Amino acid sequence: MRWSILMALGTTLGCTAEPPRECAAPVAGTSPFSTRLSGTFTTEVGTTSVALTAYFPAGRVPGAPFAIAMDIAAETRVAEGVLRDDGGSAELTLVNSCGEGIRVHWAGPADGLLGVGTMLVGTPTDAPIDAEGPLALCPSGGAGPSPAFFARGMLPTSEPGVTGNVPIDRQSLATVRGPVEFAASTQGAGFVVRPTRPLSPWTPTVFDTSGVRDIMGRPIGVASIQTHVLSATVADRTFATAPPVGAWLGLEPTVEAGVLRVGDSGGYQFVLGLGAPGPARKLRIRHRFDC
Repeated sequence: MRWSILMALGTTLGCTAEPPRECAAPVAGTSPFSTRLSGTFTTEVGTTSVALTAYFPAGRVPGAPFAIAMDIAAETRVAEGVLRDDGGSAELTLVNSCGEGIRVHWAGPADGLLGVGTMLVGTPTDAPIDAEGPLALCPSGGAGPSPAFFARGMLPTSEPGVTGNVPIDRQSLATVRGPVEFAASTQGAGFVVRPTRPLSPWTPTVFDTSGVRDIMGRPIGVASIQTHVLSATVADRTFATAPPVGAWLGLEPTVEAGVLRVGDSGGYQFVLGLGAPGPARKLRIRHRFDC
């Protein structure tokens, strides 16, 4: 028997013009600063506006680090780089899961960001059509936002972390402390803590994050992150009645005809306290995913 596989590839509609190479106002400074930039790109299917924030924690000088951050699909995406001797940079990419977004680079020593914007044409399929247009981003007034961070993923089965609206100073993650072995790394405009072993669902695990700073050296305002824990167990394992409050974490369950139902379109994180183990060495769970 002969099998054939057809792979659908996306199509890209090319750019039709070059953007201007200079901005009316320079992007320059030898001291730490941040600035908002904006612009538009036009494709065969319309014009799209783009706005982001650029951060220069050591000023815009040769060899200095920088970052750009843009809100895409309700999440702040971040790209980082180092300035070349001529004030330019390598290409930076900020896109969503469908490939929509921008690919840009710093041009001259005081110019803005030049590159390409991409938008999806029509309804997403397994063979998407992307339309591209030339893009120039120039200062639009104002500095970056004040840092606003909050803890997330506090279930003992997830990766605890912090998310926010300003890039994190990677070096400051070395100050995070906890009672278990872990690795901390940036993720978007925030960071996650990845323990090397499972965390207890009964005893809270606390990580000290008071020394973490954003890319501009400012405190993030989250002194610690602590996992949520169970405080009760399931008494009725036939699920004729709902589990008591404190016997579950995450999405709120419901009980119907002896079946425990958990979940919605928001995720699947769920912890259930079944109590102290008995003499049996095995536990059989029957479940299914309902899409």
